[in-house]
Amino acid sequence: MNTYIAAPFFNDMQKAVVDQIKGMCESYELKVYSPKDECLFVPGETDPRRIFLDNLKTIKNSDFLIAVTDVKDVGTLFECGYAYAIGTPIVYVWLNHGEGDKFNLMLNESGVVVCKSLYDLTSVLAKVSAWCGANPSFQRHKQKVMWKYIHSLLEEEKSGFIEEENLE
Repeated sequence: MNTYIAAPFFNDMQKAVVDQIKGMCESYELKVYSPKDECLFVPGETDPRRIFLDNLKTIKNSDFLIAVTDVKDVGTLFECGYAYAIGTPIVYVWLNHGEGDKFNLMLNESGVVVCKSLYDLTSVLAKVSAWCGANPSFQRHKQKVMWKYIHSLLEEEKSGFIEEENLE
């Protein structure tokens, strides 16, 4: 499966989170695309329009998108909106939250799952990998079936969902 990682990567901590998520995906044999590694913008050396179009094309060709929402980076949020508009499933990762913090309602409703830790993300990736392994003839048009199955497993575990009172 092709996975697009949408995340800020403006400082060392953000880059480390992207690298950790990328490593997790690769450990489940998912193909990963991260703009941090594939098409970094360098003023005077790279064409911003080309990067923009390449990222859109890659989101369109991805089986799902993993989005780190911690700093509400506008580029990441744009990628999420585009992914939602074209039907690419979104897995949100919300790591930097504290007691009483609320998750954005629009993001919650546009995603297939919200992971509140890297452990939660590992659980989701393991389920995606297991489902694909059990269904070797995976076709992109069968994604709704896969995510419905994963939802049912997560509901049993009581994870991957934000309660209504924790939305804003």
